[in-house]
Amino acid sequence: MINKKQILLIFIVGTIVNVIGAFYKIQHWEKADLLLLVGLTVQVAAVLIFLFKVYVARKSKK
Repeated sequence: MINKKQILLIFIVGTIVNVIGAFYKIQHWEKADLLLLVGLTVQVAAVLIFLFKVYVARKSKK
């Protein structure tokens, strides 16, 4: 199973891709929207994985 450090790493990678996409968006690069979308998708995936992990942990405690 994926651990907390890996989830944090996935979130940080998404944040870095978002920042790079924002820099390219400022320079009016045509593929910047794709970078922003990928970065946001990776961040959302990391949050969903974290919430699922918390849900499973709480369910197993009961």
